[in-house]
Amino acid sequence: MLLIAVVLSCAVLPACQPPEPIRIGFVGGTSGRVADLGIAGRDAVVLAVELRNQAGGVAGRKVELLIQDDEPGRRAPIIASEWAATERLIELGGKAVEGVIVAQNFDRDSTAPPYRAFYQAYRDRFHREPGFGGVIAFDAANVVLDALARHQDPRNLKETILALRRFEGVQEPILFDEFGDVKRNLHITAVRDGQLVVIE
Repeated sequence: MLLIAVVLSCAVLPACQPPEPIRIGFVGGTSGRVADLGIAGRDAVVLAVELRNQAGGVAGRKVELLIQDDEPGRRAPIIASEWAATERLIELGGKAVEGVIVAQNFDRDSTAPPYRAFYQAYRDRFHREPGFGGVIAFDAANVVLDALARHQDPRNLKETILALRRFEGVQEPILFDEFGDVKRNLHITAVRDGQLVVIE
């Protein structure tokens, strides 16, 4: 009778029950085009949880892993660094890069007369698109050349640039702050139908 009372009291009292497990989740692409990354990640988390449980869990509590494939039919946007959006991105990536989003200081749709003149001169000379790399390098070279035209001693180039602070770029003015960082507009570019397109 005493044994029945103890068993019944443990069934009613939460302190007699094993502690609730700690539940953690893994959400990743375990199917579709990134399955290799998702499966490797999932398996590593499974192993970590198993080893932790073998060592006694967390503060005496078992760890329970909940796994969710991140909906293989739904495609999350891929956001790349500025340097990814070269003219070869689409050539090398094909359909796999469709939808890639990049933030750049380069407006592919610029109608600014200095940019159009630069673009045409570049195409005439090199028979290819200048892309953002060409625009940034052209602007950088002109900043140096303009600063040298103002003060021919190259030892004072940085001080001259920081003193002048404003230079004309082919798409927009180039403004240096007191630390030498450039303030430029940001343009959001995406791969749409096999083309790099400014979307914002």
